[in-house]
Amino acid sequence: MSEDTKTYLTLDEEWPLELGEEVANPSRDRLPIVPDRVELAELFATEDELEQLAFRTLYESGLREAEFLALTREQLHEDFLDVAGRKALIGQGTMAQLHQLTNEGSLFGWEQAELRKRLRARARKTGLIERYEPIQRKLLPSMFRHAYAVHRLENGMDVFMVRALLGISSVYTAFKAAEMAVGICRDSYQRFHPLAQVPAWPVDPNRTLRRIDPLDEEARKGKPADLTRAQMDVFFAAAPEDRDLLVARLMYSSAMRVSSTADLRFLDIFPAERRVFLRCAKGDVDYYALIDQGTAEMLKAWQVREPMANSVFDLSTRQLNRIVTEMGERSGLQAQFAWVGQSISPHALRHAHATHCYEAGMDLYTIEKLLGHATLATTNDYVSQHLDHQRKMYEQSGSGDQPAPGSRTS
Repeated sequence: MSEDTKTYLTLDEEWPLELGEEVANPSRDRLPIVPDRVELAELFATEDELEQLAFRTLYESGLREAEFLALTREQLHEDFLDVAGRKALIGQGTMAQLHQLTNEGSLFGWEQAELRKRLRARARKTGLIERYEPIQRKLLPSMFRHAYAVHRLENGMDVFMVRALLGISSVYTAFKAAEMAVGICRDSYQRFHPLAQVPAWPVDPNRTLRRIDPLDEEARKGKPADLTRAQMDVFFAAAPEDRDLLVARLMYSSAMRVSSTADLRFLDIFPAERRVFLRCAKGDVDYYALIDQGTAEMLKAWQVREPMANSVFDLSTRQLNRIVTEMGERSGLQAQFAWVGQSISPHALRHAHATHCYEAGMDLYTIEKLLGHATLATTNDYVSQHLDHQRKMYEQSGSGDQPAPGSRTS
């Protein structure tokens, strides 16, 4: 991997690194800021015309900070910037303004400190400082480059085209940019996650639940319960109070781990965007988890009831486990799974999220991002046990409408 690629790949708080600087333990890096279009519009609304032009140039071209600071008149063409041997496309209006600059040498005449000072001052006026710094995010010029990649991916641009426009040498690095494209994952989530469907599946008391096949006992021993959608209906209906229902829905909707649920703060929730920021999850990795509209509205209502609270639930992992376990017992599902050594747990809800999305047609890559997995192999392990069980059921059931003994019906 080239040093140039490492610069874009690294998600450290001091990102981007200077070329040639070593990347120390990238697995512990933090997510960079990716401003949305509303936040960008607020940044661009500065009365300082030169400042506005600088911010728009960074965003429209996707230039690295060092490339922007070194930009000269000789690099300006009719509709692109000649940067390090690549053509960085830019809007005609912005290009026309750049041609009007008369500085010799560096086009803007700024040092790195001046650019960052101006950005922070503008971000403070728009409120971005107050929004991002409490979750340990620094506003750096690199955020415009990230926004360039993410917004184009959200709009449907091919990841290889984004790679070419940004001058990224590795396609893997381009896919790292795709990880931050929350809108892409949100689109898949909206289409495939059961809770995001309208209407949600109604609870049918006469519906037959899928049964556990005793022949699968050894293969499934020690694995989370393989909950079906019908069983999820029954499980949610067993919640004794609103708090317990919200806990269960949030774990299933977002696939967040029980430790992340215990640590969740209201500051980390973005109901309008239907996403939740999970800090220092497993492997010390930060990522965004998506939630459905119904769960987002429940969280907003819960915050109204707890206006002074910092923690969303103020519950330990042990208490959260107990809530889910007791709902499993109330629904009768715990007894169904107990005789093959399975149990209803927060981790079972996480597995259900993955398998139900996969059953509905979501690709493994998107599921990997939604679950915050480090590798696709882990995600594949989540769904493979479910598929193996389905395959056995299919082989035992024959081709007729009547299921074989021990098979599941949905």
